[in-house]
Amino acid sequence: KNMGASFAPITAAQKKKYGINHGVRVTQVRPGGFLDNMEMPIGTIIISINGRPVNRVEDIDASISSGRNNMATLNAILPDGSQMRYQFQVR
Repeated sequence: KNMGASFAPITAAQKKKYGINHGVRVTQVRPGGFLDNMEMPIGTIIISINGRPVNRVEDIDASISSGRNNMATLNAILPDGSQMRYQFQVR
């Protein structure tokens, strides 16, 4: 699945700040891409997809494909620190 975005590992400081031990940070969102359509801001940290922890960029595709009924649930922390849950259909 093409998320239309670039990601980077989170830092130790970000783990401490948000009280998490895994996640990847959205560093770029391409116009018209999947995350752009979800209006996900740059700096959002994706912590899990379908209940599976995301530690590396490679985990994103694997976790999305683990969903049932062509649906996926993505848990994230927005740049302001608020938690967000996105549910979306997997094409």
